[in-house]
Amino acid sequence: PGGLYGVFRKEFTEMWFDRHIYKHSIPELCFKGVCGCLLDLGSRFQGRKLLVFNTHTDHVNVKHGQEIQLSEVQAFMGRSLTQIKLKYEDFDFNKCTVLVMGDFNIDITNYTLYAQMLKKLNARDLYFEYCTREGGRPEATLDVGNSYNLFTQARVDYVFGIDSYDDVDFAPAKVSKAEVIKQKYQEELSDHWAVAATLDFS
Repeated sequence: PGGLYGVFRKEFTEMWFDRHIYKHSIPELCFKGVCGCLLDLGSRFQGRKLLVFNTHTDHVNVKHGQEIQLSEVQAFMGRSLTQIKLKYEDFDFNKCTVLVMGDFNIDITNYTLYAQMLKKLNARDLYFEYCTREGGRPEATLDVGNSYNLFTQARVDYVFGIDSYDDVDFAPAKVSKAEVIKQKYQEELSDHWAVAATLDFS
C-alpha cells in the first residue's frame, strides 16, 4: 500500500505478512496504508522474532485524517497479533521485538499531535532516545539540504519501539546506534532522509 517497500536478509525467514489500506487518504485513491511483517531471527539470535509495521500517513491532518489513520494503525496492530497467535499457538511475544516505522508526516514541533501519536501507539521514539542518551540532537528528515525539498525543515519520519499492546508484553527494542542517512545533493533517493537504527538483541 502507498508505495511501501521493505527488504530483509535472506538468512531470516518471513513468518507472516499482511497489509491494510486506509479508508480515507489525501489525495483520494492514493492507497496509503500500513503493512506488517514477522521475521524469525533465530539463525542469528536464538529464539528471537521481529515484528515490523511500516506506514505512510497523510501529509496534512485535514478533517483529523492523520489521527484517524493512526487509529487504523493501532487497530491493525491488534488484528495482526491475533492472526499471529492463531497461526502459531505457542508463539512467545516476550521474545518478539516490535517496531512501527515510516513517514508519519507529523513534525515533532507539532507537540500535541506528536504526543498523541506516541500515546496512541504506546511508542518509544528510538532515534530521539538514542540522541538523548548520547548527548546529540535529532536531525531533520525533511531537510532543505535535499534538492527535492527547498523550503521545509522537519522531522517527520520515525522508528518507534513498542513495548506492549494491551496486556501483551514484547521484548523491548534496544538501540546501539541510530542516525539520519543522507545522500549527495541532487543524487538523493527520496525527498526524505532515512532514519537508520541498529538493534541490539543480546
